[in-house]
Amino acid sequence: IYEANKTVVYTITSSQGGGAGDTLWNLAFTVGGQSAGCTNAITTAQFMIIDAVALPVTLIEFNAEEQSGYNYLNWVVAEEENVQKYIVEYGHNGKDFAVVAEISYDVTAGSSYFYNHLVAEDVVSYYRLSVADINGNITPLSQVKGVNQSIFSTFNIYPNPGKGAFTANFTSSKQLPVSFIVTDAFGKTAATLETLAVKGNNNIVFDLAGKLENGMYFVTYNYGTSKGTVKISIIN
Repeated sequence: IYEANKTVVYTITSSQGGGAGDTLWNLAFTVGGQSAGCTNAITTAQFMIIDAVALPVTLIEFNAEEQSGYNYLNWVVAEEENVQKYIVEYGHNGKDFAVVAEISYDVTAGSSYFYNHLVAEDVVSYYRLSVADINGNITPLSQVKGVNQSIFSTFNIYPNPGKGAFTANFTSSKQLPVSFIVTDAFGKTAATLETLAVKGNNNIVFDLAGKLENGMYFVTYNYGTSKGTVKISIIN
């Protein structure tokens, strides 16, 4: 009996035996990366399964969300049996990972766990989750989750199109200077604004009403090491 939704791959080969024409069957298979097989060639449907390990838990969901100055990870599980701990791994490129936290099994957790990971400004973080059973066997649980800790992930200008009064909305993990440069379609600077972003949610208004003609413009923002450009349209 295997865990639901677990892929099992079987490989069966046969060979002729002796001179009697009997067919011998050899069976090998994998379950979740664990290899298994028969100890001997067989001639019936009865065989022995070895080296197959069932997961001690079922993962319902695993989420990673950007917060101000940290990433919030949470996961929900079911059917926890013989669980020792959950292992959170972190990496910058989605391929190479290192352990950043080990969360022990908690009978009072109600099958829901979380971890707050402090991260630097302007980085993309990748996470994956594994589980260790009471015998020390470690099994991957989740797919890789990515989180962008840059204002690129939250930056928005509205209304767009607009009549000239625009609001730049974004989330900042700390207080930091931010500048805006508005250029026309030919690259000529039409307006500039420098201000201070606060920690948390920001709504910075720059009023171009009556100052620029109808048309398409580009707003370039500089925030720490982040730099981006958003196209806006003025329609009166």
